[in-house]
Amino acid sequence: MKSFFMRRLLAAACCCFLFSSLVAQKPIPSGYQGIALEEGSFIKAPFVKVVFVLEKTDISKQVATDENGAYRIDLKPGRYYVTATHPDFETYTTAPGFFVVTGKGYQTGNLFMTRKVFPMPPTTILVLRHAEAGAGDDPGLTAAGEARAEDLAHIALQAGVSAIYATQWKRTQETAQPLAAKLRKVIVIKNDMDVEGLAGEILSQHKGQTVLVVGHQPTVPMIIRELGGKLVSPVEGHDDLYIVTVYAPGKAHVLHLQYGAGARIL
Repeated sequence: MKSFFMRRLLAAACCCFLFSSLVAQKPIPSGYQGIALEEGSFIKAPFVKVVFVLEKTDISKQVATDENGAYRIDLKPGRYYVTATHPDFETYTTAPGFFVVTGKGYQTGNLFMTRKVFPMPPTTILVLRHAEAGAGDDPGLTAAGEARAEDLAHIALQAGVSAIYATQWKRTQETAQPLAAKLRKVIVIKNDMDVEGLAGEILSQHKGQTVLVVGHQPTVPMIIRELGGKLVSPVEGHDDLYIVTVYAPGKAHVLHLQYGAGARIL
């Protein structure tokens, strides 16, 4: 009987040993996991292609981040060069450094992607104050103002203007009317104080085009600033013409000219 129990005990011990050996031999999953983020923010970057290349080999493995910018990849222990690519971002690379896989579970490797800055075609905006006007709440142009409006039409006709903006006041509309008639274009009327909306509409709907904007003494500097330019001198007379060239988001060159009869010398 004693011998029987000893044999049973020995068999059980062998089973435990074999089970323990099998468990011990089962490899621990290892690799990398993390999130692709836009550099300088917490905005996640989905569908980024991430490639791991084992050092000193041509062995590679790749994964793509999901809709939440997350990824996980199984890798054997070793040192890996990592690159991450996406059409909207600059290529991310660890070179000359590595991601090191230790074989002890998943390590964290977040990817910080730099968004590409695509060159934009320059948008040119001719910004000016209305021509000379009469007195009253909503006056029209004087004879001198009408002559200046004709001069403006002659100048702007050569600039390839594709859209014309004025305010709700007659003096701005009459300043733009001779050019509108020559180009057979309808003047777009915007509230004189909606400077932000005006700039946004021009930059979104007329990108890469030339636009004429007729405003008022106090609003001309506001319009130029909203377009990304800096006004170097105050608007004093009716002969100031500002050519604003927007070459990048929030960035513009400003050229200050005079036009029409009696134009001052800068």
